Amino acid sequence: MSQDLEEECWEYLDPRSVKRGPFSGKRMAQWYDHQMLPEDLAVRHHPNMPWTPIKELFHPPLQPFRTQPWKQPVVTRCTAHWQYCDTRGQLQGPFASAQMALWSEHGMLPKSLMLRRTTDTSFATISDFFPRNLVPFVSPPVNPFQATQAATANVAGGPKAATKPAAKPAAVPKQVGIQQPAPLATPAQQHAARQQQQQQQ
Repeated sequence: MSQDLEEECWEYLDPRSVKRGPFSGKRMAQWYDHQMLPEDLAVRHHPNMPWTPIKELFHPPLQPFRTQPWKQPVVTRCTAHWQYCDTRGQLQGPFASAQMALWSEHGMLPKSLMLRRTTDTSFATISDFFPRNLVPFVSPPVNPFQATQAATANVAGGPKAATKPAAKPAAVPKQVGIQQPAPLATPAQQHAARQQQQQQQ
């Protein structure tokens, strides 16, 4: 085996998404030969590399962990600046991605931490920005607000409601000098009035 296989550079994510390693290519190859590493196991051999399944890194005839991967990592680092809410609800930052990555690497940032880029108006968790296979604050983050923004745009692009204010009902005209009709007499009163008229005749 070449000297490169002795270098402890390989890491993998266990079923609980916990990072394991680094391990040498020699050890990873031995585990793979004994079928201890599933084909869909997410691995990487460089801190800036996204987590990638073994089967996507080593296409036949490449031998996993004994030859160079089929895909070489495209090193694109996260360049955003970040703000987060501390346990007292106060806004902290902004901090560079390199600083955030260092804190994350040492387990100093809880998964429930609410944070945002300086270009965002809303907050989300680390896993929202960096889902599985992305390295927090190293890989370029996804936009967790994209679905919300799309839904808002669809609503905004739909039929618009009339913006003209509804016409106010016309004011009731004042009936100046007009006497209101008296209430109608009851049947008994009407009968008595007729009898009175007959007697006067």
